[in-house]
Amino acid sequence: MRSIGSSRNTRSSPLVHVKMHCRAVGSRQIAAYLPQSGFSAGRHRVRRLMGIMGLQAVYKGPNTSKKHPQHRIYPYLLRKLAITRHNQVWCSDINRTTRSLSLTDEGRTLLSGAKVVLGEVEELEARIRHGAETLSGPIRVSAPIDLGRSIVSDVVADFTAENPAISVELLLSDGYVDIVGQGVDLALRYGVITDSTLRTRSLGRFRRIVCAAPAYLAEHGAPQTPEDLTQHNCLIMRLGMTLDNVWRFGPDTKPQTVTVRGNKTVNDGALVRQWAIEGHGIILKSELDVAPDIAAGRLVALLEDYAAPPTPLQMMFPPGRAQPRRVRALADAFSHTMAMRQRQ
Repeated sequence: MRSIGSSRNTRSSPLVHVKMHCRAVGSRQIAAYLPQSGFSAGRHRVRRLMGIMGLQAVYKGPNTSKKHPQHRIYPYLLRKLAITRHNQVWCSDINRTTRSLSLTDEGRTLLSGAKVVLGEVEELEARIRHGAETLSGPIRVSAPIDLGRSIVSDVVADFTAENPAISVELLLSDGYVDIVGQGVDLALRYGVITDSTLRTRSLGRFRRIVCAAPAYLAEHGAPQTPEDLTQHNCLIMRLGMTLDNVWRFGPDTKPQTVTVRGNKTVNDGALVRQWAIEGHGIILKSELDVAPDIAAGRLVALLEDYAAPPTPLQMMFPPGRAQPRRVRALADAFSHTMAMRQRQ
């Protein structure tokens, strides 16, 4: 057997390459995972790491719904990983039947941890390539459509201009987003977060405002109480599988709800706002979305004496040990921008 120091093994041995990488990035934790001598034991661990990387690369979520084709597993690739002799050690992480492949609970735990570890390795590599003070790498951001097209877009533009080695993928949706399953680094969402596994950071509290265009009010009149909304055409948002047609009013001590109806429903916050500006009906939107339209006279705020308490806007992060520096920096930029908005 050739020694590890031979030229052939120096060029081709995965153990040597991983060890060299560990020394280059100065990661004692990763280097400690590999033995200091002895190729056979080290080869087993390197193949284990390569198997985990393969699992992370080919797994796209449980193949349980035709409505969500992005939640799928690539059977051929995963089967190749599962039956490879050197990957037998983690075959228990996969449920295999004659018709499907899916992860066990252990496999999901392994995949979640692998994403964190591999992300840390990528950040260490970037710091070596670009310098410790340079932010670099990809960030995947999810945000509501209206907020994403305005405030979030402006923050991202300024942030990437200041950090040209950063790339941002912005996913806009007003419905439910599987942050972990879709690999989102940072998500902005209104309301109380019910998933206790996600880490959150508050961006402040903002009012939701009932409003309509002057043209609509001139033709139909303005509602004087929340109950009057039942006699008006209200434009309704669909948030995933839920209709946002129960509008809340009044303080926490005396809350009031009204179920509204209308001839238009859409899952796009920007479109429902545009319909309101065109005079098609009344909407309920965050002040962050409609404040410029109200200031310009395109929309008129209604029922302000019956306003509900402000709604929290939060950033959400996937579970894990820590966010990469680039994600923390972008989160700080969002926090600064929202703090400035609240002071205006």
